[in-house]
Amino acid sequence: MADEWQRSATHINTLERSAFSNKLWLSDSKKGNPLAAWTKVKKGKHTIDLALFSGTYNDWIGGWSDSLTYYMSWEVDLTSKTGLDKTDLWWSTYYQNAQTNEARLAGGNQWATTVVTRLAKGSAELHTTVAFGDNGAKPNTNRSGSFCGTVIMPMYWIIPNKHKFVTRIQYQKSSQKEGIRLNSRYARLAEKRDEQLEINAGRGDSHLSYYIGYNYYINEHNLKIVSGIKWEKLSSDGKTMYHGYTIGAGIRLLF
Repeated sequence: MADEWQRSATHINTLERSAFSNKLWLSDSKKGNPLAAWTKVKKGKHTIDLALFSGTYNDWIGGWSDSLTYYMSWEVDLTSKTGLDKTDLWWSTYYQNAQTNEARLAGGNQWATTVVTRLAKGSAELHTTVAFGDNGAKPNTNRSGSFCGTVIMPMYWIIPNKHKFVTRIQYQKSSQKEGIRLNSRYARLAEKRDEQLEINAGRGDSHLSYYIGYNYYINEHNLKIVSGIKWEKLSSDGKTMYHGYTIGAGIRLLF
């Protein structure tokens, strides 16, 4: 799964995670975290995770009556070999065994494979995610097929632990004309509230976005101001479905 999902919402570097990272995340039908059995093994600089996820949604504890997703990951700390302050390499993959009539995770993705790198040297940081997978069987075949994408996040501490400059480039594409989607906030919400807007429910086959932001850490992650501007373009079958800007700022509190 994507680098942006390796930390909670209180610790992410942008106003919201990229659409591609959200596509990879094993959330249930209500966008929550599913029931899972998990084991972790550490040996030296290496960490291996194995897990079994259930697609069954329940307000309390889900059962095992729907899809089953088999997950594994391997992470290695290569800092001692690169001369950087931080060098992490992380690979993960999952396969979802499901029928179209069963509750499924990750929007029904059949499988996905992801490679993440996290690099740091002095005040500079670079996080990257590269992934590809398959949307799985869908009643609407325009939303099935394969997908791939990347997220690149160069960041720089203007003043360590106080002022941070954040950038992000995200690109995702699919083999079918509705195989990828924008995040649910902002553009898709605007379409729901204004009948004159038509962005194909935020679905397409090519999505490019750029983000530039500034974060002010008043008290580390316990109290900070996160601000940014994002430009994005969504296309479907060669036609531009949406392009525009989103500007926002927020205060994040952690007790």
